[in-house]
Amino acid sequence: MVTSRYGFTVINTHAATPWIFYEHSTCVAPHGYRLITPLTGEDAYYALAVKTKDADTLITALEQAGLKVKTFADDQPF
Repeated sequence: MVTSRYGFTVINTHAATPWIFYEHSTCVAPHGYRLITPLTGEDAYYALAVKTKDADTLITALEQAGLKVKTFADDQPF
């Protein structure tokens, strides 16, 4: 069980991970980075903090490699 700093309780880490990634994406954005999460199909989560200017190139490469990519845009829920 994980309790966040916002006071709500998350029962499993699979539910907490997207929230943690979203939190981190809002922290790195003001510093010129974008958080990208390639979905590999494994029971694991990965996140890459990349320079904003390089993000689109990396997203394209990951998609061409057959991976789904989450970027935490407002129109793209995890």
